[in-house]
Amino acid sequence: MPYTLNRLAAAVFFCLLFALAPYAQEKKERTIKKVFNFAEPVEIVEMQLGGQTIGLLDKVAADKGWLKTLTLKVKNVSGKPITYVEVGVTIPKSGLMEYPFLVPLTYGHRPLMPGEMSNAPAPKPIAPGHTVKLKIDDSMYDRLTNYLSENQAEDVESIELSDSLIYFEDGTAWAHGQILDRDPDNPRRWHVRRKKSGRTAE
Repeated sequence: MPYTLNRLAAAVFFCLLFALAPYAQEKKERTIKKVFNFAEPVEIVEMQLGGQTIGLLDKVAADKGWLKTLTLKVKNVSGKPITYVEVGVTIPKSGLMEYPFLVPLTYGHRPLMPGEMSNAPAPKPIAPGHTVKLKIDDSMYDRLTNYLSENQAEDVESIELSDSLIYFEDGTAWAHGQILDRDPDNPRRWHVRRKKSGRTAE
């Protein structure tokens, strides 16, 4: 009887081992870089990967689904309430990718156009000195994984954090190191403040 039980236990063990094998993913070193040096309205005060606090350029062992667990905690250091913040995560070219892929990590809603209505309630603005956490949402993650699979670039080993896009409660915006004002004649356009060149942003 003991011999039979031992054989049965061994059989169950190997069955579980083979059943779980497809789900075991190899862990590799992953890195996060920052590619901008502007004095931004928000500051990244903490980064976590799978609940573990990490720093820029740290080499962290993680499986291929690591971007799903990435969390950025950003702090409003601008001195005025923020209604929308977006930090770009750039996936470098690999495989058959023609261009890098940008993944936006966002909080809040972009400003509505005149007469436009939103069915979703607007999240609470980020008050000066307060923080929010940014993560990739499920729909964007699915879109990213499908794109990488289609381009034979399924394993991302490093990413770059690009500069933020900010909209303030007072109707102004910030992008690429510049304060922007909305064009009163064309709400789709934004003008760089204190610039005489006529440069605009849309």
